[in-house]
Amino acid sequence: MESERFTILTVCTGNVCRSPLAEMLLRAWAGGLPAPLAAAVSVRSAGTQAPVGATMSGGSVQLAASQGLADPAHAARQLGKSDLAEADLILVATRSHRQQVARMFPRAARKTFTIREFGALANAVDTADLPAQLETVEDVRQALAAIARQRGLGGKRDAATDDIIDPYKRSQAVYDMMGQQLIPPLADGASQLFGTRIDPVVTCGEWTLSTLSVGPMHNNAYIITDGHTGTQLLIDAAAEPQRLLRLFAARPGNLVLTTHRHPDHWAHALHDVVAASAATTLAGAADADGIGVRTDRPLADGDTVAVGDLSLSVIALRGHTPGSLAVRLRDSAGRTHIFTGDSLFPGGVGKTESKADFASLYNDVVHKIFNKFDDETVIHPGHGPATTLGAERPHLAEWKARGW
Repeated sequence: MESERFTILTVCTGNVCRSPLAEMLLRAWAGGLPAPLAAAVSVRSAGTQAPVGATMSGGSVQLAASQGLADPAHAARQLGKSDLAEADLILVATRSHRQQVARMFPRAARKTFTIREFGALANAVDTADLPAQLETVEDVRQALAAIARQRGLGGKRDAATDDIIDPYKRSQAVYDMMGQQLIPPLADGASQLFGTRIDPVVTCGEWTLSTLSVGPMHNNAYIITDGHTGTQLLIDAAAEPQRLLRLFAARPGNLVLTTHRHPDHWAHALHDVVAASAATTLAGAADADGIGVRTDRPLADGDTVAVGDLSLSVIALRGHTPGSLAVRLRDSAGRTHIFTGDSLFPGGVGKTESKADFASLYNDVVHKIFNKFDDETVIHPGHGPATTLGAERPHLAEWKARGW
């Protein structure tokens, strides 16, 4: 007979940075389940090379605080076989950790996922395959089974899409990067596992970022909020308008930017969001007529967009569509963030319809992005996980040779 408890184990190397942050978040989110079920879900963490008894790192404590979680009385634990045997779900920081788990306890392999992998699989689940409502541990097990069945059905995954950076003894900027890689996919996975939508906010110094995967094509909608004025920019109001409006306020000065004219980036939410928020609309001048909501301010390469006290630079990336745009913003640590729509993804540039369009997009991406910004620059694409220029730069020649 299966246990009447459901146990989640999070794993990283030292159990002082990534896994305890994931543990805290999952425990908090599980606490929102119906009372009997919440009490039956337990979350713990451990490390493959833990300095046993060490406290949670300061950078992770700061990230936890940004999510409204208090500094825990955490003591690092060494991962043991009993942890792996007892867990129903094991979420690890990297592919290497997944391999270590499988070597230590082979039967755990089927229930072990990287955090980013688990979020992607959860987003791919058809909601019809999930329990209508979660009331029992068996319902949670059914939700997990539906997520696990997505393995092997998606595209190729690698370290660039699966691994979460180790910030140990590094700057707060690296911790912030870790948070951006860990928190959104963990929330996506927990949303399906726990049957309730979780939309976290990640702090990026003087501004915050909410990343929402919306609609049947899992478009990324980004909400940037200026920490001083509260003014917001919504990038790609793609779908699920009521969900977007829970985080995007009706506030003077708020803006909605559409990165390009393809309908999956605006057709299912832009009208409703603008009607409810009275936000000013922005889009590339060459794409504005192809967007079904009036563009208040057409944008061109080199323009700037003010969001409260923040200033974003516009980068035109021609090829996926004639008027595709990216916007660039720095955080307080000096790291650059570029929101690229469908022009640049982990693994390549966006789809183009001709060799000429590919050449245009590839050249713009190389000259306007890769040649101008350093390897720490974060790329936030229109679909899928974030990446960095450092992770993608070694593959530029391959992209050019294959023509996509």
